[in-house]
Amino acid sequence: MARLGKLTRFASAQVLVQALGFAAGLLILRSMTQTDYGHYTLVLTMIGLATALLDLGLMTAVGAAGGPWHSNPGQLRCVLADAERLQRRLAWVALLLLPAFMFMLMHQGLSAASAAVLVLLVVAVTALQLSSNRSLAVVRLRGDVQMLQRLDVGVNLIKLLMVAVASTVLLTAPVAIIINAMAAGLAWWMLKRHLVADLGLPVESTGEFSGTLARMVRQQAPLGIYQSVSGQLTIWLISVLGSADKLAEVGALGRLAVFFTIIGSVFVAVVQPYFARFEHARDMVKGFIAVNGFFGLLTLVLVALATLCPQILLWILGPKYSHLEAELVWMVLASCFTAWGGTAYGIGAARGWFFPARVAIPVNVAALVISVWVFDVSTVLGNLMLSTTSAVVMALLSIGFVVMKIQQSR
Repeated sequence: MARLGKLTRFASAQVLVQALGFAAGLLILRSMTQTDYGHYTLVLTMIGLATALLDLGLMTAVGAAGGPWHSNPGQLRCVLADAERLQRRLAWVALLLLPAFMFMLMHQGLSAASAAVLVLLVVAVTALQLSSNRSLAVVRLRGDVQMLQRLDVGVNLIKLLMVAVASTVLLTAPVAIIINAMAAGLAWWMLKRHLVADLGLPVESTGEFSGTLARMVRQQAPLGIYQSVSGQLTIWLISVLGSADKLAEVGALGRLAVFFTIIGSVFVAVVQPYFARFEHARDMVKGFIAVNGFFGLLTLVLVALATLCPQILLWILGPKYSHLEAELVWMVLASCFTAWGGTAYGIGAARGWFFPARVAIPVNVAALVISVWVFDVSTVLGNLMLSTTSAVVMALLSIGFVVMKIQQSR
């Protein structure tokens, strides 16, 4: 009951957090022209890709390596220091991304100067998020839910206020990304300050955990790279084959996925560390059955709602996006299975179980090839169908893999 109470309190706080984030996102959506919002969507996708490719599972590795030492501040300091050192070695990936980002932004009609400004903002936000992610892994291991709540509520409230002020003056894609950078900087500062007080940071890298962290990153890297690219394949295809207005439609539908952000935050902050501390296979079985039962019921309810009452949900986005009824259903399906598969993978990763890329990548590539052949990927609807196919395949693979590992551990 104590665990359930903790989970409920955190979930309640996340409802407030995501309400603030949703309000900020909706204000940005309604204040921008469709073309400008398309550029904003593309830049957010670039930040997500850069963060994933420069992390390559390091955040998860910090949680897995630090799990046995969650009550030992000295060892956690060493884990963080070794993780930061490894992160610097991964930074070279940015050299490959920046020219590609410039090309995509200029392909959407932006000048070289405007594209360069946005790319610099991508670099700034990515660097802040990577540092914060490492710190967050440790805060979650320590079980400091109150700190997580203060961080989320404070940062999102300030971001909403900045967006509200900007919407009355000037709210463009660069301005919105600058606001995101300021919010990321505030989160970075709050986390650093908290860890200095809690663990006594900073500390020099000792190399004690470098081998373990590097091994876990190598295990996750192939699948992580593939998922980073394929997970946003809709945006990449639309950015090449479509217009900024089509990008805006994809981004607008993504705003309705706020519910999955709440669920993801709860599972990453509370449930995933909980699985990392399990000692008995029987407890893992019960927990994993409960998680999958929850996602199965959730998928049925949300798909039924999107099918029967689409205009209720689309009204939130405004009249520019009211025609996306069919796209809404597929967006919900893709979001449900993405969250389901991500949660299953996260549970396994918390135990140090990483799905072998030599199996996952070929199977998923085969599913994508078939999807590209069957669906018209030059449209938003076709791309969402493709995303759903990929999400279903990865969810089934992740669930099956964790079940196999639990059986082996028994």
